[in-house]
Amino acid sequence: LDSKKLRKDVSAFLKREGRFINLKKAHPEIAEELFEHMNRDVHHRMEHMNELAAGYKAFDHPDDAAVRVLFASETGTASRVAKDFSDACTLSHDADAMDDADVDDLDGHTTVFFIATCGQGAMPQNGKNFFAELSARTEPF
Repeated sequence: LDSKKLRKDVSAFLKREGRFINLKKAHPEIAEELFEHMNRDVHHRMEHMNELAAGYKAFDHPDDAAVRVLFASETGTASRVAKDFSDACTLSHDADAMDDADVDDLDGHTTVFFIATCGQGAMPQNGKNFFAELSARTEPF
């Protein structure tokens, strides 16, 4: 889902649309009934989509996820993007900070990295240890 929740009623949006403004002026009772019906319909669809999205992962246990998603971020930008990606990817569990992952656990997993450099291109703090360990690794995966 692109949006986790509906922020406003549909009627608040529609009341700014020209054709619905004209309808409300000409037939206020029909307009009000239409607004209520559309609001119910949109909320019902959103609930249904949330129910479908709740069980869409392609595995039963987080350890069975085929894709690892790791991020390094100072300001949270890469973290948000990584978490959105992880939520949308049916083969991944959660997004983790790079320093919370063990380099040896990457073996056999497809891993997607989201890194937002800071300052003059420096590695963010929550990725420095992982990057150093990965750089020092001599054996192949």
